[in-house]
Amino acid sequence: MTSGKKGPAGRRAAPDRLEGRGEQSLDALCATAARLFAADAAALTLNQAGVSQVVASCGLAAPFRRYPWSFESANYGPDDLVLAPDASARADAQRSAHALGLMSCGLFVRAPVVVAADHSLALLILAKAPGAPFRTRQKRLLNEIIAVMREEFVAIAPMLLDPDNDVTVAVPLAEALARIGRAEFPECLLDAQMTIIAVNGAFAALSATPEARLTGQALASTNAPAADAIVPLARQALARRLSPPDIEIVREEGQRRRVFQLTVSPFSPKDTTDYFAHVRLREVTTLDALARRLAISVDRGAAAPAAPSEPTLAFLHETLVRKRSIRTRHELSYITLRAWRRPIREYQIKGLRALKADIPDEMPRLIAAELEEEARSLIGVAAFRAVVPVPCGHSAGPCLSVEIARALAAAIGAPVVQALIAPRRSGVSHPKDNARRPPLTLSRPVSEPLILVDDVATSGSHLEEAAQLLRPHCGALLAIAWIGGDSI
Repeated sequence: MTSGKKGPAGRRAAPDRLEGRGEQSLDALCATAARLFAADAAALTLNQAGVSQVVASCGLAAPFRRYPWSFESANYGPDDLVLAPDASARADAQRSAHALGLMSCGLFVRAPVVVAADHSLALLILAKAPGAPFRTRQKRLLNEIIAVMREEFVAIAPMLLDPDNDVTVAVPLAEALARIGRAEFPECLLDAQMTIIAVNGAFAALSATPEARLTGQALASTNAPAADAIVPLARQALARRLSPPDIEIVREEGQRRRVFQLTVSPFSPKDTTDYFAHVRLREVTTLDALARRLAISVDRGAAAPAAPSEPTLAFLHETLVRKRSIRTRHELSYITLRAWRRPIREYQIKGLRALKADIPDEMPRLIAAELEEEARSLIGVAAFRAVVPVPCGHSAGPCLSVEIARALAAAIGAPVVQALIAPRRSGVSHPKDNARRPPLTLSRPVSEPLILVDDVATSGSHLEEAAQLLRPHCGALLAIAWIGGDSI
């Protein structure tokens, strides 16, 4: 029960979203593999019936991130490992580079991930320039990355291998309800009013509520993880008849951190023209921990970066990890798009502080474009009538969150409302200072749906405080920050 993203002849339509729009966990593993070899790009390619398709990637230009191409014979078989520090003279490597949007490649790695009778999955890693001879440590870590990729692929293989995985399955509503009841992962089906009409035991257990009590309830009123954030995603799916990008839900349960992969798809049964939203949660806590461990191992062996003498926007933009997540804090769910990179986190923080002290003209526009594109893809922006920044509260220089809000408001055609006030204090903002910020006050209530914007949400406490002040007046609120508190 998934819904259409494909164009004619089964080809996927060009996505209008940022990188990481299908299988975000596999995208992150591709990024780790690329860093392992200091490569420019990495792609996980699925071959079926003579056609290869990129299903996850890092470093590819937008048109090639989910691009299918005709398979051309190469000098290796599906289960062959190719490690070529300099593949300049290899025609098969150059064909792969061209198919992925690169003019040519020097370093080339081709590693089998899954080899089956009717399909194969391979990891391609490419750098424009030749590389040094491969080290034993690199080969060991590559094997570990492939093992995690294989485990993740097995979990989502039915979706990726189904040629109709992006189109609505023609089954009667009763059969759809029965399928949800039998599903292994937490699932529910919502009607257009966001009322639960079907739910399974796994979803009920996650919500700590009996199935019978959940059926007929509004999702937003349940204890489901990030229920208030799932609702606008589901509304967007029904409005566009398209599944929004997958997104992680990070749930703190005391000292335990649980991570879920969320997919929301529009579904129209065979026996009615009505559309429903199919919500599926898959716990990826173990996968997330493995991916983090691998990323740390890869970064630990890399050459230590020199501290930038003058930190730049380019440095920050290139080194922050892309990781689309919904985070929950008490009664608030908020979206973050980037995470710190653990080995260079202090350099990144110093870079951000330097940039915030003298904000380059292009910085707010660049961040706002990222926020706007993700918000539009996930839940849409048409319903929001204002953009409200979380105030900085410091006295030195301009406020980055305000500048981002202005750029975002210009992009979506809504006004900026500086509805919140933070008592002024000396110095410049710093992610570690969030807990010491003085309380906010509401200076101007906003009576329409709004987007609440911050540049960094270390713990989410400041966003939560702002949301508590705004919600009694605005009703609907989308909280979004560029950088979350995670270090990866």
